Amino acid sequence: MGPQRLVFNITQTKQETAVNIGRLQYAHQAGKDSTASTMEV
Repeated sequence: MGPQRLVFNITQTKQETAVNIGRLQYAHQAGKDSTASTMEV
């Protein structure tokens, strides 16, 4: 276990966090869109 391994783990975690945030934002946007379309009807 050298320093490179640690850096790799940190990078991996940051990528996973970014993906999760992206999914949350996408779901939030989709929710807003469907709410807006129901209100228009």
